Amino acid sequence: MDNTSDKLITFSTHNVNGYKRSKEFLRGQCENNPDCIRAIQEHWLRPPYKKQHGVNQLRCLHPDFDGFGTSAMKRDNDSKIAVGRPYGGTGFIYNKKYSKCLKPLLHHSHERVTTLELQTREERIILINCYFPFYNKRDLEAYTEMYREMIGYLDNLMHQYQGSLFVMLGDFNCDIHDPNHRYARMIQ
Repeated sequence: MDNTSDKLITFSTHNVNGYKRSKEFLRGQCENNPDCIRAIQEHWLRPPYKKQHGVNQLRCLHPDFDGFGTSAMKRDNDSKIAVGRPYGGTGFIYNKKYSKCLKPLLHHSHERVTTLELQTREERIILINCYFPFYNKRDLEAYTEMYREMIGYLDNLMHQYQGSLFVMLGDFNCDIHDPNHRYARMIQ
């Protein structure tokens, strides 16, 4: 519940495979369930630059909703001319009526993680939206190291908010219930 009413807030997570191609789907989700906080992964939006909106497009999906996110292309965007297909990125989309009890945690900077604080009457809940590396057998050690780095980042983040409740949403890129999967063991 939020701290201003007795409304029940729900959460959903979507790997959207590109914001542009999923915009109408997300807009429909906002209309159909306005009390849902949506975590999205793989929006493929660039960082804001001059007149290009980039990841700020999440703020204007729907007139009643706000949003924010991180771009996985920041490092590449800052260091070179962007070429090829865009990739990655995480974000949240939420109803503006909950803005009083939601606070983006912008000081946590990771290209695969976006965090949001939800303050209810009883609890502080940290929503973590993450997009883990996929399971690449051709370069398994490098991708496993990226996975470990993400686990370390999330562990550190959770230690900073001890005493809070956590909801982790995202694309884990593994079957988290398979005890034999290399990534699942790390998640568990």
